[in-house]
Amino acid sequence: MNSLDLTDHVGRTGLPAAAQANVSLHAKKIGLQALIAVLLFVYLADFPGRERSSGFDAQIVVRLAIAAACGLVGLWRLSRSVELINWFPGALSVGLGLWATMILPASIDPARSIVATCIIWCVILFVPAVMQQLSAKEFIAAVLVSQFVFFVACWITYLIAPEFGGYEFVGRDGELYYRFGGLVHPNGLGHEAAIFLILLLATGLNRWTHWKVLAAPALFALVTLIRTESRTSIIAAALAALLLLCCYGILRLPKAPVAWFLAAVLIVVLGTAEWNQESLLRNFSRSGDLEEVIGANGRADVWEFAVSKIADSPLTGYGCGCGYTVTFEKYDQAAPHAHNQFLGIMMDMGVPGGLLLAGMVAALLWSMVTRPDAMPDGIFLLLVISGITEIPVFSAHPLTATLLWIAALHWRKVYPATQESREPAVAIEGTCP
Repeated sequence: MNSLDLTDHVGRTGLPAAAQANVSLHAKKIGLQALIAVLLFVYLADFPGRERSSGFDAQIVVRLAIAAACGLVGLWRLSRSVELINWFPGALSVGLGLWATMILPASIDPARSIVATCIIWCVILFVPAVMQQLSAKEFIAAVLVSQFVFFVACWITYLIAPEFGGYEFVGRDGELYYRFGGLVHPNGLGHEAAIFLILLLATGLNRWTHWKVLAAPALFALVTLIRTESRTSIIAAALAALLLLCCYGILRLPKAPVAWFLAAVLIVVLGTAEWNQESLLRNFSRSGDLEEVIGANGRADVWEFAVSKIADSPLTGYGCGCGYTVTFEKYDQAAPHAHNQFLGIMMDMGVPGGLLLAGMVAALLWSMVTRPDAMPDGIFLLLVISGITEIPVFSAHPLTATLLWIAALHWRKVYPATQESREPAVAIEGTCP
């Protein structure tokens, strides 16, 4: 009888069965967090540098292996997450994946499209599967840790080997100078820093931790963002932060004296600069050329080209991941993509792809109005603003933005705002339903 009791209550390790289940659950969570961190770091970092060949190399193999591992996790949990991915608006990401699969025969580069489509599917399946097993804090913590480690690696690379970690640009004086990038292009690093700052802001607004804890990493990310000189990321982060603060009542412009003071300063500055606006625009440009600002640093020409190419193939585009090929052939490194989220996805997947993305934007905007939550709302605001001049989501590389965008689509279903703990609404193994 004693032996039977021992078998019932104590496992082979000598720990009570409940304790063993707890250890197993925590180990599983740590493993999933590590997989998120590795996925983001490996796809962010460009170890071979700017001289990468067009063929396969070791990093590409590692990237594909990590993406495949994430896809297998998603498939393994599919029976539990199928209800989630069929729920609106998360189902729109599945619709995008299905459309990308359907138009594979029309791709101008089938091999590239097959790989890109498989990677997107891996992320589409992986994100809801992981969200069901991690709390909101655990999920965001994995992203933040991965980004922080990446920032540190970029700084180390830049300081030790500036010729590798710096990107050459021509200044307004005609001389070459290095922009801080580290392991990735400065604009990419700037965008990651912007995401990091918005995630920290949302973490504070949700009261997941004290503001004092967030101050040091926020300052580090802010210095990183400014040092990249990525003007689009700086503007996107500032606008998203301001809108998020306004939405959550932290900054009440009609009532706060400080806000009134800042508004007055802004009016004075704009008033005194009224007769010298051309000079201000020139100063905002990196080269000192006014046309750089008016033409959005050459993006206006790229947008016109992208619209013409979409008109040539409006239904299927050029295949998932192949919009890059079309713009790269014309502009080379100067503009390797369409520099606009909607134009980019329509070059890849045609107008239907753009409509699916528009549905996601509308759904997230509606959720922001009807069921506000700082985390998905902050992600939505930043990525929509960034999408005006960049392609942050649904590219062939599952960067942080794509993972977080899909998470935002599922967020309110998995983490109901009424739950203070923000544990997944769906029970997981080892926990009580």
